[in-house]
Amino acid sequence: MTTTYMTRDDKDVGVGSFDSIAWLYETVFHVPDGKVFNYAMVYGNLDSPSKVELWSDEPNYDSKPDHVWEVSCG
Repeated sequence: MTTTYMTRDDKDVGVGSFDSIAWLYETVFHVPDGKVFNYAMVYGNLDSPSKVELWSDEPNYDSKPDHVWEVSCG
């Protein structure tokens, strides 16, 4: 399964910086009300992921996500 790490300031996407988290909200799902997330790990295809883990602060390898979005089947 493909995993992609995203931030609010991805410098390697196109020319200049790019807010991948904003793109994720616009393309995949809407952010929970009042929540601000700055980091994400996307599992699966970027246009149709199976799961997204979100953090407010930069995560370490053992940081539990602040929010998990998963595709519900059926």
